[in-house]
This record gives sequence, structure tokens and C-alpha cells, in this order.
Amino acid sequence: MSDVAPAELISADKMISLIIDLQILETHYNRLFQQPQLYKNALDSASSFVFEKHNVTKSQFDSSYTYYSNEPNTIYGIYEAALDSINFRLSQQTR
Repeated sequence: MSDVAPAELISADKMISLIIDLQILETHYNRLFQQPQLYKNALDSASSFVFEKHNVTKSQFDSSYTYYSNEPNTIYGIYEAALDSINFRLSQQTR
């Protein structure tokens, strides 16, 4: 990767788990309120619990996300793995 890794780089595997949890949380709020401007503050507040659960800060997540985003194949792989996991969970629920 071209940029220097942040001092507290979150591993790609942990980023996948974080993105899964953040996407599920955002989907929940979107279903409840349907308009991002209505739930943005609540989502920001609730996302802090996701970061706590994974023992990272929002700042660590943001800097790691920026780092991985500089390598399109890497960020694509992270999102592809997250989406596959979410789809797997959904398929398990419908059985």
C-alpha cells in the first residue's frame, strides 16, 4: 500500500467485523426512520458501542479505513467479505 500505515492499524479481519456491525446498525436505524437526517445523531451515538465492543476508537477506525481505501483491491475485499457474511446471516435466518 502506498501510504504509511497508521500507528494503530486495525487488521483487515477486524475491519470486516466492524463494518458488518456498523452496517447492521445503520440498516436498523434506516428501517426505523427511513431518512438519514432523522437518525444520524442516534446512529453516531449507537456506533460508539460497536467501537467499544471491538475495543477500538472511531479515530482508529477512520484512519484504518482511510489507509485501506488507498488500495482499492483491499477495501473491495473487505467489503466483499462483509457483504458475504451479512448475506450468510440473512440466509440462516430465513431457514
